[in-house]
Parts: sequence; C-alpha cells; structure tokens
Amino acid sequence: MLLPLAFWALRHPDLYLARAGQVSILAPGINKGDLPGALVLGVEKTLGMFTLAGDRIWRHNLSLRPVFEGLTGGAFWIGGAAALWRLFRPPAAPRAGRGIHAFLLLWLGIFLAPTMLAEDAPHFLRGIGALVPACLLAAVGIEAALAFLSRRGLLANPMRRLIPVGLPAVAAAAIIVLGANATRLDYFESYVTHPMTGYWLEANNTALAAQITSDLGAGRAVRLDARLANDNPALRFLVPDLAKAQIVDESNRGAAAGERTALIVDPNHRLGSWTLTVPQSQTRVVEGPLAQNDLDTTPRRSFVAFLSDPMPLGERSAVALFDNGVELLSAEARVGQGPEAAVIVSMTWRAAAPLATDEAVFVHWIRGGGVIAQSDASPGLGYFAMPAWRIGDSVVDVRTLRAWRGWEPGDELRLGVYRRSDLRRASIVGGPDAGTTYFSIMAGR
Repeated sequence: MLLPLAFWALRHPDLYLARAGQVSILAPGINKGDLPGALVLGVEKTLGMFTLAGDRIWRHNLSLRPVFEGLTGGAFWIGGAAALWRLFRPPAAPRAGRGIHAFLLLWLGIFLAPTMLAEDAPHFLRGIGALVPACLLAAVGIEAALAFLSRRGLLANPMRRLIPVGLPAVAAAAIIVLGANATRLDYFESYVTHPMTGYWLEANNTALAAQITSDLGAGRAVRLDARLANDNPALRFLVPDLAKAQIVDESNRGAAAGERTALIVDPNHRLGSWTLTVPQSQTRVVEGPLAQNDLDTTPRRSFVAFLSDPMPLGERSAVALFDNGVELLSAEARVGQGPEAAVIVSMTWRAAAPLATDEAVFVHWIRGGGVIAQSDASPGLGYFAMPAWRIGDSVVDVRTLRAWRGWEPGDELRLGVYRRSDLRRASIVGGPDAGTTYFSIMAGR
C-alpha cells in the first residue's frame, strides 16, 4: 500500500522535504551556528513539555500548559523510570514485559524526534504521535508506584471486610479522576473561553465569511479588499459564493450612484486612498472581531465593512448645522435597563461642504453638570474620517456609553464636533440649539 506513495516521494522529494528544511535545527539559519546547543535545547524543552511547559501556540494547546497535570505528570516520569529499569534490570531479576516496555520507549522516542529536531520545541502537532505511549507510560507509573507501596504494606486496607475494593485500585482511580477533571477545567472552560483561542483559530475568518454571506444575501454588491481575499483558502471554503464578490484594491473607484454596496477592507493599512462611499448614499460602518496570528505581538482589527444604501426618499433637513459645514440630520439615544446598562447613541451626519480636516465627534453623558462617560472619535467607529465624506452623502455613527448606576432622571447627552489640533468646538449656526457648541438630547428624544 505504501509503494505508490514511496514512488512519488522518490520522484518529488521537494514536496516531502521542503517544510522540514524550513524548520529543522540542522539548518544554519535556525541553529545560528550552534547545532549542539540547539539540539540540547530541543531535547530539554521537549522532555519538559510533559510536566513543565507545553506548546506556546494557541492553535495547538492552552498556551504553555504541559501535557500532564501534577499527579499524572509524576506518574509519567515514574513510568519512564520503571520501563527503563525493567528493560535493563540485572540478569538475575525476572524480565517479564521487557519487549512491551522496549516498544513503549521506542515508540515515544521516535515520535518525539520531529519536535526535538525542529524549531519552536515543544510543538504538539509535530509530537502528536507521542501522546499514546506517554499516556501508557503514565499508566505504567501508576501501577509501579502502587505496587511498590503495596509490597511494603503502606496500602493495606484495614476495612477490607466492609470495603472489598483494594486501596491501590482506589488510589489509581483517584489519580485518573483528578487528572481528568483538571484537564476538563483547562480545556473545556479556560481554553474554549479565552479570547486568544479565537484569535489563533481564526474566528475572524468565520466572522468575515458571515459578513460577506449576509451582504450577498441582502443583495449588496460586495467589494472585498484583496489583502483579505488573497492567500486565504479558508475563506473560499467558508463562502461558497465568494466568486460573486469583486476583489479590489485601493485603485478601485467605487460603485454606481444609488447602488447597495459593501466595501470590506483591512483597516491595518491607510484607508485614505480608498473610495469609501457610493455617491448619493447613506453609509454605516461595521467592525469585525479582533485577530492575532503567529507574527502579531498584539491583537489587531480583522476587517471593517462600509455598508452603503441609497439615500432615503425626500429631502432631510438638519437638526443642527455646524459652522464647519457638518450637518446633524438625526440623533437618538436608547437606554438599556439595569444598574450598568449602556446608552446607545445613533447619529446621522451629512457634509454640507468639503471637509479638509478630520475633526472629532464627541458624545458626553452629563450628570449633575459633570461628564460621567464620553466617546470622542472620528465617525463610523473611528474609521470614516471627515475628508473622505462627499457633499450630500450621510454617515451613520453609533456610540455606546456606560456609566455607574446607569441612566438616571435628569441625565443629559451632549454631542458635537471639535478640531483636534486645538480642541476648538464647532458652533451650531442653524437649528434649535443655535448659538451653542453642542446638541443636547435626552433618551428617547
């Protein structure tokens, strides 16, 4: 059965050896000219993965969690010592099970070699074949330790008439149950709920796929940043209709007026050269989840979607016109229930004139004349800078504020615009709050 595979390997050795050449400590670029030192370090880290520090990579493991917890880890090392003793015990001693113990040690050593001889040791995927013999050696260790104690009468059962089960069996069961519960807590509670697990298992790709699928299903023309689409085979698997999306870069010139679109971009690069809006449209911004890969030192935002819809029919008058050419078309606040419930403020802005600078929108939660919570940022979750607005287009801006005790009678929300360079607030020159530097709303207004 292996002959076809072996024949193919002989004809295409590069397919089998290319990756090994990239990670092997035999490569000078990895061992840094010190092969013996790299080998010693690899062996040390690999042996330490059972009880000291495991794989650091979150895709493989709860980062740095060793293979075994305390009791089972001790049993593993006792089992390894017992296997070596039974393999090399004096000739006069019985040699029962010698072949089994030799097989276990050989099995373990062979499957630890791939991670010992590669960078990033210990690497659980490269050493996955060692898991079974490691567990069997832990079982050998439990048996050897309990047999040793029993021979010395330390596990005698004084209540054997009432409890027929021997203490060695009870002790072995306790070690297994305690180890299993520690593993359950680590992997089914800590690991699955930790945000790093989602980062490294590419939860961002699932969210991106859901965004694309939702937009396509809503009849939007999807334009997808090439940086998100290229070298991303998982996305093609997660979005069967990905071919319906247009893969674009900064040179794209947007869509036709009145078209429903979704522009999904990588926000970790400058957005200034993108055409973010569609003419005669109303745009809102949706933020993707955080992501982190092997080379990132901190989490980063995975994607941002600019969703444009045709402007609502009929001319909308502004509730506030600021002296810098920004119009506030609407502002609403929704108050949640509970002592720490959030207040969600939804604003719609429009550019009445070209905006040369990126001014900030502020939303202040006022109580007793003082600010108890605030949000200051560019509109569109901070991604839609004002110079990118076009005259007549509107931008939906949603802010979430939280304060202790939640919303109380008499609380007020104030919002406005200020220049970043000197913090000068724009004055309202039109609307019911003309003559002030902020527009005031109450929840439900």
